[in-house]
Amino acid sequence: QAAAQQQQQATQTSFANCTDLRTVYPNGVPSNHPAYTSKMDRDKDGYACETN
Repeated sequence: QAAAQQQQQATQTSFANCTDLRTVYPNGVPSNHPAYTSKMDRDKDGYACETN
C-alpha cells in the first residue's frame, strides 16, 4: 500500500498550493515540469514554489 501511495505522489501534477506541491517536490519545480503553474511562480523566474 505504501508503494502505491508513493507511486501516486510521484505522478501527481496538480496541487492546490505550494505547501501541497512541496510535500512531493520539496525544492519546487521548473517551468518545464508538469506540476508547474504560473500562479505558483510569484517572482516569475520560471521556477514555482522554490525555497530561497
